[in-house]
Amino acid sequence: MKLKKLILIALSGVLLLSSLFGCSKSSEDVVAKFEEVKYAVVSENNVSPDGFVYGLYENNTAFITGIKTPSEEVIIPDTVNEYKVVEIGADAFNGNETIRLLTLGKHVEKIGENAFSDCAALLRVDMTENVKSISGSAFYNCEALCEVRGATGLVYIDEAAFYNCNSMARFDFPKTVEVIGNEAFAACESLVEIKLPQKIKSVGYGAFSYCSSLSRIDLGGLTEIPEKAFLRCSSLGKVVIGEKITSMGVQAFRGCDKLKDVYIYEGIKTIGDSALAMCPSLEIRYSGSEDQWQKITVEKGNDFTNVNISYKQKLDSGK
Repeated sequence: MKLKKLILIALSGVLLLSSLFGCSKSSEDVVAKFEEVKYAVVSENNVSPDGFVYGLYENNTAFITGIKTPSEEVIIPDTVNEYKVVEIGADAFNGNETIRLLTLGKHVEKIGENAFSDCAALLRVDMTENVKSISGSAFYNCEALCEVRGATGLVYIDEAAFYNCNSMARFDFPKTVEVIGNEAFAACESLVEIKLPQKIKSVGYGAFSYCSSLSRIDLGGLTEIPEKAFLRCSSLGKVVIGEKITSMGVQAFRGCDKLKDVYIYEGIKTIGDSALAMCPSLEIRYSGSEDQWQKITVEKGNDFTNVNISYKQKLDSGK
């Protein structure tokens, strides 16, 4: 019964996430892959000799659910009582105010929902290439977190995973990342630069909204800029809308009041409602002709009456 219940919960989560992302079949597959339940929980509230609380799956792997006596430096072990630690469970260290440095064991593949949310003292996280998914709100409101290292195999970053981590100036997206959830990095006020990989399939709404220090972006292989993706990124001065991108979502760059140079390839078909609203210094350089520009669907809220639009431009690569 427990296994059946877990599977039903997981399936409902997949459906909810799919509807929120509004993403392609391929990105839905990525979400489903990391939300599916493979093994039933057979034991919980076990304690290892070094004080880690853990549960066991039926395949004899373990997930950490807490620690009896937290210290400033927490090193998640590779094993507990000879069981491989493959996951940090939901809410495992939620609200812990002691941890400053966190190192994950080499077998950890997943960080659960709210696992380290509101860890006010957390400064640095060392991961490994085996970490594939970071669940919703995993590091939510970790205001001191400034560095995440070693996550070179990461595929899936769920919604609000790093929301309001406002000391983090940089996050190195590995080339393996395919899905970034809704508001995953919203309100990261110190984030200066993002460079998305070519493998990226989907980015959720508001993913980088209110990142007030963000000044450089590379959209990698993205094909659609989602709703409110860069809303009120007030330091953003230049954007290259790459040749693969066909649409710019509602309020995608609204309120980016320093945004001046926007380079747009002729592949763009739709500029969503208020996508470039409240950008008073805006200038547009377009690779196509004026006739091609006129065929673009420009939705309400975008007033280009006084915007200088240059046509048949050789566009800046953004690199």
